[in-house]
Amino acid sequence: MPLPVKRRSVFAFVFASLALPSSTAIAAGEWQVIKVNGHDYLSVDNISKFYGLPAEVAPSGAKMQSEKADVPLGFVSGSREAMINGARSWLCFPVLEQDGKSLVSRTDVVKTIEPLVRPHRVPSVGNVQTVVLDPGHGGHDKGQVSRYGAEKDFALDVARKLRPILQAKGLRVIMTREGDYFVPLEVRAKIANSARNSIFVSIHFNATWHFPRAFIILFWATSPSMTVVSNARGLLCYA
Repeated sequence: MPLPVKRRSVFAFVFASLALPSSTAIAAGEWQVIKVNGHDYLSVDNISKFYGLPAEVAPSGAKMQSEKADVPLGFVSGSREAMINGARSWLCFPVLEQDGKSLVSRTDVVKTIEPLVRPHRVPSVGNVQTVVLDPGHGGHDKGQVSRYGAEKDFALDVARKLRPILQAKGLRVIMTREGDYFVPLEVRAKIANSARNSIFVSIHFNATWHFPRAFIILFWATSPSMTVVSNARGLLCYA
């Protein structure tokens, strides 16, 4: 049975990306890199000590609660969900457990945690000139469906209403789709990466059984010069 999609429950994920230059890159000597299947991971304890910030890891299956926003670094075991400096975020890779340690992908440390913890070190953060609006789903991909309609239509409606507002602020606006048709993730990433000095905003609607009047807008923001890619699991990510 499809979950009900609440008309005003919108998730807007803002993807911007950065390729950190050497001046902001994390010194290898300060990290204890742990290899998992050929990929670099860092323990939550290591991350906490590096930034001098308290960190918590909730057990698998737990949901990140808004009241935990006062914890600078919050993670959920086995999940991509995280709370970084009070901002709910979605990591590119889930938190792993190995030898009694909670591990976070080094990619996520550089691309998600670093810019949210130390935004002053993000290059070109004040030079955003273009917003790439990405209405989620489209065509055969309806997203969530309820008696009100399909998520794909609500997302496109939000993007169309948001475009003139942003243009009135002097921003250039690019949309990954203008109508009801399917756009593959890799094409969305290509559109985002072709726009200089831009941020990428992916619009989705949340679904819930429990809060009929829920109104949630989340902005996942990092910086204006990151590279957006699609990974093997069908998720927009960074590189």
